[in-house]
Amino acid sequence: MVGRTTKVVGGTRQMVGRTTKVVGATRKMAGETPERDSPKNCVNDNLNNYMSTLNIRVFGTGNAWPVLIGSNHRFYNRHNMFDLANAAFSVFEQNNKKEINWEILIDAGHGTPQYILSSYNRIPDAIVLTHAHLDHTAGLDWIVQSHYRIKKNRPFPVYCSKPCWNYIINSFPHLEGLMEHIELIPSVTINIKEADNITITPFPVYHGPRAPGANLLIFETEKPKPKKIIFTGDILCPLIRKTDYEKLNNPDFLFADANNRYPCPASNHWSILSSFINENKNYLENWKSKINLSGLIKPHKNNNSNKITSNYLDEVISEQYQKLDMPLSILEFTKLIKPKKIGLVHYSGLEDFKYYKQRIFSKIELLEWCRTAIGGKYGITIPTSGEIFKI
Repeated sequence: MVGRTTKVVGGTRQMVGRTTKVVGATRKMAGETPERDSPKNCVNDNLNNYMSTLNIRVFGTGNAWPVLIGSNHRFYNRHNMFDLANAAFSVFEQNNKKEINWEILIDAGHGTPQYILSSYNRIPDAIVLTHAHLDHTAGLDWIVQSHYRIKKNRPFPVYCSKPCWNYIINSFPHLEGLMEHIELIPSVTINIKEADNITITPFPVYHGPRAPGANLLIFETEKPKPKKIIFTGDILCPLIRKTDYEKLNNPDFLFADANNRYPCPASNHWSILSSFINENKNYLENWKSKINLSGLIKPHKNNNSNKITSNYLDEVISEQYQKLDMPLSILEFTKLIKPKKIGLVHYSGLEDFKYYKQRIFSKIELLEWCRTAIGGKYGITIPTSGEIFKI
């Protein structure tokens, strides 16, 4: 990396003016001597990199409480602990010997550490958090403690927004000295230093007043081929400038919050569709007519907000001042960004049953319904715990 400045403030590492220079497949620091100093080494490295594969691992797909105690759920098997795991993922690279070169977690709720231990049993290299709710962070303590003790007191890298980090420290005060915070700033692309040739770009989302600093995440790589993966995290509405949607266009994979089929803003989740056949139950329009725009950005702003974040959020609100014009469903979002594949996670269906008297679906029923409601051209799938997608 050339032209990189690192600022450490209270355990938070901020990247300023960071650019990356790639020589072959090695990231070069200014003033360093490249290790690959012979044509033979270059050929071998290029061959190994060519044989490496980029993958997405699914640790879980569940919502906060997949099956309420004392009940059953058509979508989840209460006898299968991995089927009850909260929605979490990783992006990892595997070499031609099937060894993991690096792995970056996206969230770590209930079930993530247990899956890691029961299968490949390797400590992840870093984690990127969409937001700080417990169903996305319950496994953080186990992972951080393992990393700190086995890696000889090295802090575990945690990528997230500043408000999310503050929430994490309040929730896990004993971990503060065991983690290194790398701040995510809206629309600012940074390299993940623990991975090779991977960038991440965060965009703020609204997931209710008690989800500070929640982000949608874009992972991208240029090698061996350009690839783009989007994780919405939990979301009611994106807080994204209209000009930034070009950055989101045509992802290879979109993993989307599919908590309910029909609108229920009270759940703080968007829905698969933005309307229901019965116009008397237009909960979404009622919410839109009452929403305070400043309330949408409040979870992202605090006294420690940096100027870039504040300015970005002000621009979003300025665009929406006359009329709330943002995607409030998976269908609307899909039409905007046109993903090649969609993975639906975090399904509940309880709101559909409570507010619309619609039955809760099984996995097969939801998949068939979505292929009709959204359209089959997007390659819709419902991932399962342990599933791996090659990118």
